[in-house]
Amino acid sequence: QEGERWDQKVHEKDPKRQVPRDLWLQQKVARKLIQRGYTSDMVRKVLYQIKTTNNRDDETLDTR
Repeated sequence: QEGERWDQKVHEKDPKRQVPRDLWLQQKVARKLIQRGYTSDMVRKVLYQIKTTNNRDDETLDTR
């Protein structure tokens, strides 16, 4: 019975799920920087730096 209820919940969920938090954060940072007049090139560099920093943090967490 429990398994059946779980299956129903999974299938009932809206297919339009939330945007992953990290992607949402990147979009928010990009919008703010562009609003403040930073160039697209600068915004890309900042987002790349955030992404690589997060990847390094993930790797260090995995090795602990």
